[in-house]
Amino acid sequence: MRISRLSDLTRFGSCGLAAINQTGIDVTQNEDRLPFRASLVAATVYGILGVALCAASFGWENSRDTPLLNYVGWLIWEQGYAPYRDVFETSMPGALAFYAGVAGLGLT
Repeated sequence: MRISRLSDLTRFGSCGLAAINQTGIDVTQNEDRLPFRASLVAATVYGILGVALCAASFGWENSRDTPLLNYVGWLIWEQGYAPYRDVFETSMPGALAFYAGVAGLGLT
């Protein structure tokens, strides 16, 4: 924002005087972008961390409930089975929906 009149300075108070350099250009314009840049950096770091964790999980052992949930998810997605009616599983509906989505992506 550029302050060009004395009335603009009085509207901003004494903070407006400190925000203008000798050329009359408002130097606070870059301060407005700082939260956006910080959130962009944070989102990038979390995105890279998420991709690294997903890549590391491909080496995990497929044991215990995972094969059964993969199979039930495949039955729900590919065969059209209704959970708890056509195929019974003691897991919660969110887990079945997740593994049905995994089966839909072809990752089973």
